[in-house]
Amino acid sequence: MWHRLMLVLTCVFAPTFKGVRDETERSSIVDLLEQDVALDGSQPTVNWLLEKAKELNKMGVADGLLGAVALGVYNRHDNVTTTVARVRDIKYIHPVGEWRQETWAKTRDRTASILAGKQSLIENDMTLTQNLTQEVEVLAPMRSIGKYIAVPFPFYGKKYVTLEGNGRLKAVALAAEQDPDLRDLKVEVDLYQFNPEALLSIQASILKLWNQYVKEGIAALKVDAKMANEYLSFRVPLVKCNGFPMKATENIIAALWTGLAAGILGKGQAVCPTTSFAGGHPIHNSTGSVKSEEVVEVEYASFGQSLSTLMWQHDFAADKPVKYYKIRGKDEFMVGDSNGAYVTEYCPMCI
Repeated sequence: MWHRLMLVLTCVFAPTFKGVRDETERSSIVDLLEQDVALDGSQPTVNWLLEKAKELNKMGVADGLLGAVALGVYNRHDNVTTTVARVRDIKYIHPVGEWRQETWAKTRDRTASILAGKQSLIENDMTLTQNLTQEVEVLAPMRSIGKYIAVPFPFYGKKYVTLEGNGRLKAVALAAEQDPDLRDLKVEVDLYQFNPEALLSIQASILKLWNQYVKEGIAALKVDAKMANEYLSFRVPLVKCNGFPMKATENIIAALWTGLAAGILGKGQAVCPTTSFAGGHPIHNSTGSVKSEEVVEVEYASFGQSLSTLMWQHDFAADKPVKYYKIRGKDEFMVGDSNGAYVTEYCPMCI
């Protein structure tokens, strides 16, 4: 199913993202999928794909970004391992809500099945497996042609983001709200593994998608409060240190900073300095640094400028006001620049 989904995404989402998909092209894709039924008889899989294809005329920017995430995961993973994960450690990748009536009705049915199947889940070590949904009839609504597919995402109390199984996870979350005994329910997931560079790229593409959801959530505030609330749940303030350049200049303060960084961090290593307060000097009020390419959870950002920071600002921030990012859970601020050259904000509207 995953391979087939990628084929559909390849053919569909990229053109949709550019806004050039029309009814004729949609019909052609549906015809192609119907031919695929005749070729290999994979009726359940193709029916699922056909249902997704019917939604093409409703798809927009976020759907294109979602397709890009899925293709990146499929194309760049090194291996796949099966693991058991607590549902509360998982963040599903896209909103699920009652504004889509047919999908929401299915979600409610799944929630009811989880509540009704509580005893079977307890007897199975509070773990929902594919086999259990097949063996226990009351859990039939939780059956699916696809496994839970996840990628590592160790931020804000979560461990994984799922690309597949999102509606089912929402159903479990709703069940846990009604019955706290289900709070530690676990599911089997296929965890896709990546090299560090690829993983960072995948996580960045997820955050780019969520930034779009936040934009759409803000736009929906005056139209549909419940939809807006669900979309705004994807507000995840994360930034990445790109690193300030560590090069000596004729400026005394810049030279001091370069020498200090070289002595503590190693010559030539790009970092983002941290300070003890917003507006603090990156040398005199330094508390350490964040390594280049490190992703950091932040609470908010503010600008700071003073006579003592002007020279440092001139040398390292192109004379733009220094921006300070409050690191979540710490009394520290990571130094950035208002140009966004040395710190990447994945969701500017979240900070």
